[in-house]
Amino acid sequence: MKQRFAGRIAIRSAQTSESGKIDDLLMLSYSALLQPVYSADVMAAALPLMVRSNPRLIASGLYYVALLNDGLVGCGGWSI
Repeated sequence: MKQRFAGRIAIRSAQTSESGKIDDLLMLSYSALLQPVYSADVMAAALPLMVRSNPRLIASGLYYVALLNDGLVGCGGWSI
């Protein structure tokens, strides 16, 4: 089934002020996607380390966010 989104998706460099929203999105995503693969013990130990955005990476301009109708729906980037 093909999903359609009502609205417009925009991609832009992340802003440091969005760190909290990025952390929330990472927590939602990783906890849902990794839960079937890893035990509860591994998830409890790993998630707190995985879901924190890197302020230096965000400030570098190499980290991006995807917005749907101004709501954060994706994020990602890379470092040199």
